[in-house]
Amino acid sequence: MQIIQNGMVEVYTTMDNGVEFVIERLYRGSIINHRSFIIEDKIDVSARCQMPVTLFYILWEKMVEIKDGCKELSKKIDEVELQLINKENPIALDYIISRDFSA
Repeated sequence: MQIIQNGMVEVYTTMDNGVEFVIERLYRGSIINHRSFIIEDKIDVSARCQMPVTLFYILWEKMVEIKDGCKELSKKIDEVELQLINKENPIALDYIISRDFSA
């Protein structure tokens, strides 16, 4: 899971005719891959940095350590896993947008 500290990341897809289509621009405070991170899935779209970007990330192994030490967090993550696993439509877009571009 990644959190943008500075910069801008474009989430995009490539259309059937080969043209790239920008789905969203993510700025400071946006979180990338939060649901896929919890169920250890791969993200289904591409992203690229359009300027220098600083981001924070956490690996699943570290999250397991944190989760094991906090019953409430463990319960919340388990609830998200149950909601997401075995869905008919897999997650394609997996980010939380921060709209405060100046933060």
